[in-house]
Amino acid sequence: MTQKVLGLSLFVVGCVLFCQAGATAVAPLQIQLDPALSQDLKANLQSDLARLTQWSLQTNPGGNFQLVFGATDNSGVVAYLNDRIHVLLPFEAHLENRIRFQGQPLSSDDSSPGDAPTDALAINVSLRLWAARLLAATPLGLQVGSNILPIDSIRIGAVQMGPQYRADDRDTPVRRATMLIHEARHSDCTGGLKESVIAQLPDSLNSTLCGHLHSPCPPGHLLAGLNVCDDHAWGANSIAGTYATALYLNCTNCDEQTRQQALVEASDAFDRVLPLEDLQKGHLPPDMSSTDVLWGQ
Repeated sequence: MTQKVLGLSLFVVGCVLFCQAGATAVAPLQIQLDPALSQDLKANLQSDLARLTQWSLQTNPGGNFQLVFGATDNSGVVAYLNDRIHVLLPFEAHLENRIRFQGQPLSSDDSSPGDAPTDALAINVSLRLWAARLLAATPLGLQVGSNILPIDSIRIGAVQMGPQYRADDRDTPVRRATMLIHEARHSDCTGGLKESVIAQLPDSLNSTLCGHLHSPCPPGHLLAGLNVCDDHAWGANSIAGTYATALYLNCTNCDEQTRQQALVEASDAFDRVLPLEDLQKGHLPPDMSSTDVLWGQ
């Protein structure tokens, strides 16, 4: 842990110079909770989402926080999440059974287990849904309660909660909050998808920044071989680390325990960014845009 914290210090020093105290009222999050979620999980998620809007952050213009979230305070975090996460689904959900064509299910097989990996806090399934829509070449929707959300871009923003998501002593509120920030980045298709790669989905996604997919951590890394590192500068880990860093340095209404938890999460996130030096030196400003298909290319 000491090595991680020392590595993080180079990154956060710029924010130390540009952060200031302050508080601003922010708009509410507009994330839907799927009716199939358990009551306990709904209550935990409601508490965690409320906490995300209640933590007070304020940074001066020009830093990475504003470049990523588009504002100098927590209102940017709320807007970022509202753009990228629209519904939280249960671990047990069968995505194929939720996909609708002209209002009718494409599948009715409930025999398979849920889709989320058993070792995950959560997984963003937006890219998977959008890829299915592109391959089908026909309008599709996702059933959420009595509503059908159109699958018209990667920003359908569907995140499936994993069985590891717990609101207890084994997980901290900061870790769960940072996880949502992380998963939201997977709803961005930075640079778009060329029409020519659609026929090769999903393998062709590895050569794009669509969904900001992870890469295996290299030999010698603490997580060597696990597909949880980023080979590009502003993937999900960098965005989560930027948020956690601001929470550590400039949360005006957090206790010391929360701030230290934020430091741990920031350190862990940036440790998974392989081109960290480029990030620290500001060589690669974040591109927070999302583009759909570049037809004709």
